[in-house]
Amino acid sequence: MKQAEIAEQAARELLDDILPYWLALQDPQRGGCYGGVTGAGLLQRDAPRGLVVHSRILWTFSAAHRLFPNASYLQAADRAFDYLCNRFQDGVSGGYFWILDSQGQPADTRKQVYGHAFALYGLAEYHRTSGNPKALELAKQLFALLEGRCRDRRMGGYFEAFARDFSAPLAEKMLADDLSASKTMNTHLHLLEAYTGLYRVWPDGEVAQALQALIDLFLQRIIDHDNGHLRLFFDADWTALDGRISFGHDVECGWLLEEAAQTLGRRQAECRRAARLLSRSLLDEGMDPDGGVRYERLPGAWEDTDRCWWVQAESAVGLLNAWQQDRDEAFGAGFERAWRYILEHFVDKSGGEWYRRVDAQGRPKEDLMKVDLWKCPYHNARACMEIHERLATPA
Repeated sequence: MKQAEIAEQAARELLDDILPYWLALQDPQRGGCYGGVTGAGLLQRDAPRGLVVHSRILWTFSAAHRLFPNASYLQAADRAFDYLCNRFQDGVSGGYFWILDSQGQPADTRKQVYGHAFALYGLAEYHRTSGNPKALELAKQLFALLEGRCRDRRMGGYFEAFARDFSAPLAEKMLADDLSASKTMNTHLHLLEAYTGLYRVWPDGEVAQALQALIDLFLQRIIDHDNGHLRLFFDADWTALDGRISFGHDVECGWLLEEAAQTLGRRQAECRRAARLLSRSLLDEGMDPDGGVRYERLPGAWEDTDRCWWVQAESAVGLLNAWQQDRDEAFGAGFERAWRYILEHFVDKSGGEWYRRVDAQGRPKEDLMKVDLWKCPYHNARACMEIHERLATPA
């Protein structure tokens, strides 16, 4: 593996393509970032703005400034932090609104735990980069809210969503293709990464306990150790609801779970075995010879063979992580194929950033939105940072 060359490619993709694209999307009049860009590159100034994307922008520029110090990155993180505090934060009922309109007014006031996980992730990374004490204080407050209002004290884990005042859990789906479920793998995965980030800057005993409980949930309930995949949707009592397979989540979970265990200093061997299992399943079932990774499968029913930007990004990181643990060349070769596929098929060399999806033949689906309530710089920017950091100074 040409480690130094790939590290440089990752840095250049981040610094010359992804970050400049998002710097240009900052809204100078209303604050924050514009919420929509079409596949043809048309800016939608009046598109709504989501908590998930905005928190991911905060995380991205905070992490980028930490690794590649640049005043413009820190300024973007400062602006994202101010917008999160001044617009998304609910000063009446606590927590953060799910969606704002383009003017920064609440458009959907539900309290989605998934979104709060990303707000926490962004706040912790921003404090790590800037040292801003207010960011850490808000992160502590948000952790207390999640533990006090959203955790299921009887069966463990966290409920999906609540009314604005946190009075009762809601049964609404987060995405149209999701199942109606009291608990999901996805929300718990991003709480895991958020609590890992919080513990890194605030190694508090209660955070350690909550992070340990999340690690245990993945090892004991969410990972199916028989088939090497994640269970995705659950009733409140942790009864799994279907057998859908999400290859991107499998491999993303592997490296995030291992990172959580390493940060906490507990259950590292078990999490390493789980990460290897999930990465092996991706290689054996989800990746084609050209390096493209399929999106989802419901065994015996259907398979979505499109390649999706976030799945491809997480696959590259997860396979690189697996290769670094024991130098298994199957993982190393898989990582190189996944990364080469990104450079050849996902990077939009004329319009900037990455295409949202490409088909099984690698042709971009240019009719899909480049920026919306979900498409953002978090997965691809983080992949570039992880690849650069891991390979620039190889062990």
